[in-house]
Amino acid sequence: RGAFGFWAQPPGHGAEVVGRAQGRAQGASLALVGARGPAVVIQQRGFAKKTGKGNAHGAVLNEDIRAKEVRLVHEGETRIVPLKIAIKRAKDASMDLVCVAPEANPVVCKIMDFHKERYQKKLSQKSSEQERKKRTIGGVKEIKMKGLIESHDLGVKASKIHEALMKLHPVKVKVTTNYRMLQKRPACLDELPERIFQILEDQGTAYTVSRQFRLQNSLEIVLMPLKPS
Repeated sequence: RGAFGFWAQPPGHGAEVVGRAQGRAQGASLALVGARGPAVVIQQRGFAKKTGKGNAHGAVLNEDIRAKEVRLVHEGETRIVPLKIAIKRAKDASMDLVCVAPEANPVVCKIMDFHKERYQKKLSQKSSEQERKKRTIGGVKEIKMKGLIESHDLGVKASKIHEALMKLHPVKVKVTTNYRMLQKRPACLDELPERIFQILEDQGTAYTVSRQFRLQNSLEIVLMPLKPS
């Protein structure tokens, strides 16, 4: 019996257990050598070597990077340098050394102003989200509302529908509700289309109903604009 507590063969058969360490990255393995058969190797899963402790945003910066050398990408050049030299270059440029590929060997790092890059990325994401909301879905303007919408709010939604139809945009009206709404007013989904159509008619909107589809808790109406004659 060896240090790991495994038997290669039952006692009395001359078996021996040989333990072999392969380092933290590969884990430990056990070679069980029996007297009557070939060696059996059991791989014991280990833990990958940590690159370093990340900050609050999950990035590993500067002295938190744990590596002797890094593959430094900076100003269009890539070279392998000791970690201390890479950190010094980043500090000389008043920037941060950021680990961008911790699984590589050696790890890949870039010199950048991390907080500025993060701020610009956040602005870009916010701008993209705003543009996505403004975009139409397949050329169709989408208007959402609840089944128990109040008269004033419905008037505001209907005005948006009118504006889109006047610009010759098809409009998809999506109405959602839930069990509590239906308990409070069971006919809300049946009444809402007529309320919308009445407001549009009062505004002189030229349109036609392309589709009206009702599910148990939702309603979808597609309105097509009519070109002025």
